[in-house]
Amino acid sequence: MKRRPFIVDASVLVPALMPAAKDFDDANTLAALDDPTLDVIAPSLIDLEVINSAARRRGMTERELLGVVHRLQSITITRIDPKLEDIARWCARGLSAYDASYAALAEELDAELLSRDEQLHELLPERAIAEYAPAN
Repeated sequence: MKRRPFIVDASVLVPALMPAAKDFDDANTLAALDDPTLDVIAPSLIDLEVINSAARRRGMTERELLGVVHRLQSITITRIDPKLEDIARWCARGLSAYDASYAALAEELDAELLSRDEQLHELLPERAIAEYAPAN
C-alpha cells in the first residue's frame, strides 16, 4: 500500500540539497526524497525558491548552484500548482503567496506538509510535520 502523498517545501529541501548537508541531519527525510516509490509533491515554484535561497541566503558560487540544480533534478518530485483561489484564502490568513501555495496544495491533496517553517506549523497543525517518518 502506498503512503499518502506529502508536500515538501524549500525550508526542508534547501538544506537537504546542500553539498555537505551539514545543517541537515534528518536521514529519514533524505531517504524519502530519494525514494521513487513515495509521492513527493511541491508547487512548481519550488525550483525557483531552492535556487534563490541557495544563491542569496547561502551565497553559493555558480558551480555550487549548478550542483544543487543537478541534485534537485535527480529527486522525483511531482510539481503541481494549487488553485489561485486557495492560495488567496491562505494569504488572507497571513501567509506569503509562496508559503500559501504549499498550504493550499497540502489541503487540496489531503497531504502532509514537510516543512520547518514555524508559521506553516502554526496554521496547519494537523498537516505540518518537521521531518519525514517512514511507515512501519
